[in-house]
Amino acid sequence: MRIDIRKIIFIFLILLFTNCNVNSKKQDNVIEEISSLKNDSEKELFLKEIYKSDQSTRGENSSNVLLKFDKNSKQYKQHLIKRDSIDKVNLKKIKHYLSKFGYPDKNVFSETANITPWIVIHHSDLKNRLHHYKDLKKAYEENNLSIGRFELYLTRTFQMQKHYFPKSEGVYNPEEKIEFLIKELNLKND
Repeated sequence: MRIDIRKIIFIFLILLFTNCNVNSKKQDNVIEEISSLKNDSEKELFLKEIYKSDQSTRGENSSNVLLKFDKNSKQYKQHLIKRDSIDKVNLKKIKHYLSKFGYPDKNVFSETANITPWIVIHHSDLKNRLHHYKDLKKAYEENNLSIGRFELYLTRTFQMQKHYFPKSEGVYNPEEKIEFLIKELNLKND
């Protein structure tokens, strides 16, 4: 059996083009969906839906899959793949939402809607966590993100970057810990 390299390359290029086209359409759909949000009520519903989808594969749901099967089972691995897929979609939505509207004001939105960007970013990888540092820092500085949540975000980011738990000296003070983590993560100038 003879393999024609030209046919293989041609098929590869068609698949690549098709995949890029599908991803571009998905991106357009996300931008269109966010652009269609006209008022705070629509934004509230949008954020709550993201929160709901984020939590659908976490907590009790995740524990039940793990207890019913085990961490090495096909079912649990499929559960993690589904969770990662949902996280990627949610992150795209939050990225565009923050770009268009900024972080949700805690005085306008419910607590669930308010924490949705934080929780989606918190469930992302190191690169995306660092990318959204300015958004979360600004939300914290404007009192739209609690000190505890901002500290948790920085602590987890530190753990992901340095591969160990941050240790700071002296009596625990959340503001000092945040400053310590910002310095250690080299985010001070951002």
